[in-house]
Amino acid sequence: MSDLSAFLRLPGSETAARAELVVQQLETAVSIGLLVHGQRLPPEGELASQLGVSTGSLRQALTILRQRGVIRTRAGRNGGSVIDSSAAVSAESLADQLRARTAEDLRDLGDQCAAVLGAAARLAAVRACQQDLDELRSHAARFRTAVVTNDLGACRRSYSRFRIHLGVAARSPRLTVQLAQLQGEFAPLRWSAAETVTARKRVDERQVAILDAVEAKDGAGAQALVVAHQEEETQGLIDRHLLLLATE
Repeated sequence: MSDLSAFLRLPGSETAARAELVVQQLETAVSIGLLVHGQRLPPEGELASQLGVSTGSLRQALTILRQRGVIRTRAGRNGGSVIDSSAAVSAESLADQLRARTAEDLRDLGDQCAAVLGAAARLAAVRACQQDLDELRSHAARFRTAVVTNDLGACRRSYSRFRIHLGVAARSPRLTVQLAQLQGEFAPLRWSAAETVTARKRVDERQVAILDAVEAKDGAGAQALVVAHQEEETQGLIDRHLLLLATE
């Protein structure tokens, strides 16, 4: 199964709301960098199969995404739908969004992230195959490279992919979808501003420790580590929110 289908496949049967769900999932993928500007989507039939929806639902979703400027479509033999994130949300807009949230709301979001991540890490420790471990280690390595090169966008993408792939490794489509949705809300705010290299290296250390616990099949340890890391991340986001309020 491809990354796109693993991250975005919708559980359950076809319903009238499937088109809007596809829209939400693809917008989430763009917001956290799983789909990047200029990336071509697979042909409609293939993409519908990957996402577990009918071609009709997919076409409805693509129409909505075109209207919102998320994709652009060209006709013809070399045509198709391409991601257009040229109008991506600016750092200033994200700062405004973070300022407008409340500390209680951010805490609640962080608690939900911790609960879902913890469950995924615990199950991944039991169910992950070697391919999953290699994929998680690859995301962790990409994050480390992004820290060295000071590439904020790459940090956000690899950070999100690492967390979402815990759901894939847990063999749980529902957890994977929840993680994608939560990262779509949390990660853009989390990576909306630059921070010290020391802080990013701390994230790198936490990810390696989580991966080591999953690889050692220590479910309780992996869950405890990922929950503690998310709580640390949530507190950092709340601190940034309060700083923005203080400097108004």
